[in-house]
Amino acid sequence: MFAGDLAPNAALKVTLVLCDKDFRPTPSLRLITYGVTMPYVIGTACVDVMHKACVLQCPVDCIYEGARSLYINPDECVDCGACRLECDAGAIYYETDLPDDQLPHLADNAAFFSEILPGRDAPIGSPGGATALGRLGVDTPLVSALAPRNP
Repeated sequence: MFAGDLAPNAALKVTLVLCDKDFRPTPSLRLITYGVTMPYVIGTACVDVMHKACVLQCPVDCIYEGARSLYINPDECVDCGACRLECDAGAIYYETDLPDDQLPHLADNAAFFSEILPGRDAPIGSPGGATALGRLGVDTPLVSALAPRNP
C-alpha cells in the first residue's frame, strides 16, 4: 500500500517493531492518572533483586541501573517488550497493565531520569544508552524508602 492509495483522512495503524517479535500484551483500558507516558515500568519486585536479564535483551540499551533497582528510560524505550519477557522477577509491566499497588512506580521510573537525584548535580535525562553510564548507585526516594529485601 502506498500513500497515494489511501482515501483522504484515512487512518492507518502502524506498529514499529525493532525485534523479531512484538511482545506487547493487549493494553487494558485503564486511564493513567500520573500524567506520565511510559511504555514499560519496572515495579517493586526488582528492588534488591536486579537479575538484569532484561538489560541484555533491550535492543536500545534503555534500562539503567540504580543502587537497588533498574529503571526504563521513557524517552529511549521503543516499546518492543523484550525486557518484559525476560524479567525473571515479573517486575516489568506495560504501563496500562500495572497492578494498583505498583502505580506509584509509573511516575517514579520517569522521575529517575527527569529529577535531580541525591548526590547528582543534574537530572540524568536521556544520555542515549545505559552502558556508557554504568551503575549509577542512586535511586529515587520511593525505592530508597522501601525496606531492604533479605538476600
